[in-house]
Parts: sequence; structure tokens; C-alpha cells
Amino acid sequence: MPAARRARASHPGQLLFYAAAVVTAAGLSSWISAWDDSTVGAHDAPPARTAARAAPAPVAAPAPREKTPGSEWLAEYAAVDAMQETTRHRLVLEQVAQRNMPDSWDDWVTVTVTGQKGTVVEFEVSPHGLRIGTTEDWVEVPLDAPHSAAAAEILGVRLAPAWMIEGIRRQARRSGGAVHYFAASEIAQAMGDHEWRRNAPDGPKMKSPEFFAQRSALLRAYLAEHGIQDGVLVSGYFKSIVPPIDGLTRRSGLEIVGGCSDQGEQIQPLSGGLHATTFYDYSHNIRLVKDGLRVNGARTSFSDFSNSVRYAREFRFRRSSVPEPAYRYPEELAHWMRSRGYGR
Repeated sequence: MPAARRARASHPGQLLFYAAAVVTAAGLSSWISAWDDSTVGAHDAPPARTAARAAPAPVAAPAPREKTPGSEWLAEYAAVDAMQETTRHRLVLEQVAQRNMPDSWDDWVTVTVTGQKGTVVEFEVSPHGLRIGTTEDWVEVPLDAPHSAAAAEILGVRLAPAWMIEGIRRQARRSGGAVHYFAASEIAQAMGDHEWRRNAPDGPKMKSPEFFAQRSALLRAYLAEHGIQDGVLVSGYFKSIVPPIDGLTRRSGLEIVGGCSDQGEQIQPLSGGLHATTFYDYSHNIRLVKDGLRVNGARTSFSDFSNSVRYAREFRFRRSSVPEPAYRYPEELAHWMRSRGYGR
């Protein structure tokens, strides 16, 4: 972990947790093949509707200021009407732009993946999902697909594609950072609602701040119980939003993959874009990777790697002409981004 650290605040607030809901963790897209431990199966994604380009450089972060604890910020998030999902997403993006995130978010971890023919690929990933708050008091809050892509752009990084998610999962398992999946039933029971199947509808509760808070509390408890320190690569606890696969993802819909059971088995195969890009729930996660990677030690761009027939075959991902940006911004989000100095 880096020696120098930014200022941090540490006065966690409290939230009331209540009822929970059912989650459907269905595994779709059976075309994904089994993965061998020595290689990483992959299904990279992006629609080929716009010209390929490098990830945008991040706009300079604002001057350091005291950070807002995650529980305190989540109370502000919860105060916004549940029907105002776009407003809630913007609150998250504002926190990202202000870098109101734990110190460990940019403790980049190098993940190494070896292909079937011996090609070694290295890329750098944030050690955990997107978190809002301080090092001592944070929450992981999901976003829909366009806002997930916007968060990555604000930070000057990328959403990890599916083949990287598998590489992250395997390395985290080897290095002691594997975390089992927290299903809705477990969250509901932790919140004291033992009749969650009967009492709570699927949709609204799965997007509730109470679920987000409880999932983060369970994750913190798991990390503490297993001695997993900040900055250690973790994986498996939630499904990741990944770039869609052109030609396979229906209407460029939301694409999710990952999560693992207590036995380390993947819960969510590549989903097949069955949900709209605006769909999200408590079980989704955002994994951020640096732009560019190294192939046998040589720096290579995402575009060049993703367009390579050779690498697509060796690493078993779907070759695509546009690795990023994957999700189109709705007009309102595009305007919001441009007004703050971002924009693709």
C-alpha cells in the first residue's frame, strides 16, 4: 500500500436497517465455456457503433477536503425520493468527482493472466468495488450501466470487461481475497426480517439504501473476520457490470457477470443483456481498471488488444472493434458530464 495517504475523516454515522427483498440470481448465457485454472476464459464486450478511442484523461481532482463518512452520505442519498433514480445516481457521481472515496480505491493491484499459448497479460485494477466514504466508514452503492461508465470516465479509467473479471476472481482466490456472495436472503435475515419472501417485493427493496448499507456492513464484517486488509485484492462478493458484447448482447442491454458461492463457483455467467441499461440492484458492483495493459511486457492499448484475432482466440473473448465506451450516455447525462468538463 502507498506510504503517503490523503486526509481522512472517521466519525461514522448510523442508519436504520429494515425490510429486505428477494433477489433472483439467475445464471444465463450458457454459451460461456468452462475455464481452466491456467487460462482465463473471456468475453470482452463493446458495441461497434462509435469510433474506438482511448479512455479520456481524468479532469483534475478538486483540492483535498474533509471526506464525508459513507453512512452519513447514504442518509442524504436515502432522503431522495426512490423514484428519482437519476438524481440518486448523480449524487454518487458527485462524490466520485470529489474523490470522496476510501484511500484504498487507487491502491492498484497488478493482475496477471496467462493465455492458452503462453501469452502473459498484465493489467491494473482497483482492489475492490466502487466505494463512497472514508477508509473507516464506506458504502458500496450500485449504479446503472451508463452512470457506471460515467464514474469510470470521471476517474480516467475503464470498466473491467468480463475476461478481466474472471482474471481478478482467480487471482483474488489465490491471494486470499475471495469473498462469498451475499444473497438477498442473507441480507434480509441480517436486518431481522425472517419473512422477507412474503413481505417485500423484488424491485423497490433491491434498490433500497437499507440494502446497500447492509451489504456493505456484511462485507466489512467478512473482511474483518478473515483478516483481509485494505488494499488487498478482493472479488466474488457481487456481480460486476461489464461492457456489453456486440452481436451477443440484446440491444446493448446491461451486461453483468461474476459473484461466487461459498465454494468459489461463479454465480452469474455473462447475462446476455436481458435487462435494460438503466436496471440496477443491490447485487451489482463496479470494478475499475487502468487504461492500457501489458502483453509479454510490452505496453498495449485496449483497442489493439480487443481487435486482435490472435488474442481473442487465445484468451477466449469476443473480438470487438470498440472496447470503450460501451454504454451510450442518455442526453441528460451527457449534458451533465459536459457541463463539468467531461465528455466523450
